[in-house]
Amino acid sequence: MHAPRCVEDERPGQDQREEQPQPQRLAQRYAYRRRRLGLRYVRRSRLTPSTVHQPTVGEPAGARAALRIRAFRPARWSYRDEMPAATPAPRARLGYLPALDGLRALAIVLVVLHHASGVERGPLEFGVLGVDVFFVLSGFLITALVAEQMRAGTFSRRRFYARRAIRLMPALVVTVVVMTPAAVVVAGRWELVGAIAALLYLTPLLTGQFFFHTWTLAFEEWFYLLWPIVLAKFFRDRLTLMQCAALVGVLGVVTQGLIYLVPGSFVARPSGLLIGCALGLYWLDGRRVRRPGAVLVLGLTLVLVGAGVGPVLWDALPYTLAVVGAVLVIGAIASDASGPVARALASRPMVAVGVVSYEWYLVHFPLLQLTEELWGAIQSLWMGPLSLGIAFALHRALAPFQARLRARLGESRPVTGLADEAIV
Repeated sequence: MHAPRCVEDERPGQDQREEQPQPQRLAQRYAYRRRRLGLRYVRRSRLTPSTVHQPTVGEPAGARAALRIRAFRPARWSYRDEMPAATPAPRARLGYLPALDGLRALAIVLVVLHHASGVERGPLEFGVLGVDVFFVLSGFLITALVAEQMRAGTFSRRRFYARRAIRLMPALVVTVVVMTPAAVVVAGRWELVGAIAALLYLTPLLTGQFFFHTWTLAFEEWFYLLWPIVLAKFFRDRLTLMQCAALVGVLGVVTQGLIYLVPGSFVARPSGLLIGCALGLYWLDGRRVRRPGAVLVLGLTLVLVGAGVGPVLWDALPYTLAVVGAVLVIGAIASDASGPVARALASRPMVAVGVVSYEWYLVHFPLLQLTEELWGAIQSLWMGPLSLGIAFALHRALAPFQARLRARLGESRPVTGLADEAIV
């Protein structure tokens, strides 16, 4: 098809044309020609109103008129405007991934085996690395939820805090109230202080024997309190998702490095939260893992190697292996959960254990401490699987009460895939 000829357009008077800036006159002429052509053609020329040479005052009027004609001489035409405009790509949204519940199950099993082993040095010493897996998972899921809602303009800090309280507080209150009398009788009155500290999320500052494990909940709760404020500040400053991810990721890596200076320090352990936040922002930016099946296997290998052969390694290295492995596993599952390993993590037994991982974490440690004080460490091994049954019963008993609270909040059910479920 031959290029259509330019249609002569109506021009303003000479005085008005001379008063208008050159780019504005060119834009007006081009817009009028598009209207006359029925918006069917797109002029694609190297000359644009911003790049057209503006003649000086000394040039004759004829030269300026010739320049205007040359500027609007089309180089070529296409029918792009006849096609419907392309719809923008949908924003990344994280749905429910059962494989992440399976990862929770793996992490809580490592933690329970570590506590039930009753030894300070041994093959299960670094089973506590399951806590680092929980930290990375928590940072990823909470960031995916909060950042997406902030971008959509639907985030409410009050509702977010209410959802977290509805999910976490009932099981914690029941566990502390039931176990505190036995703890005071067996270990002394100081356990009452530890119980109060656990309820106020102050365990790293005031610790007790029976509720020492709630230090992880304290870090989580303070993270829930502060992270939405920091993330909102990032968005107000118009930082991109990748800029936010870089800032948080660098801070997480620096915090992780502290564990090499003071191995096992509480200060360095929440680095998994920061690295998980960076992973969540990276995922929301549309970045995905290539070859997720191989990456998933590599991540699980790093976690299990760090937990299993930790005693033969440097004391600080297993923590880094767990964090890196958790990042690889979560990134691979969030990118593609259809592989055989991901389907194994998403099996019904793994998901069932992962759903009650929070309750199991709460009840197993004080029960292990109680049985160890009464009958010794060896006899307390059976309390690990027994505490799992108690966790299932506690989860089922509290579900109707939590459902009523969510109904008052205006939610029919918890958003399990978007981090509203329990995370240690």
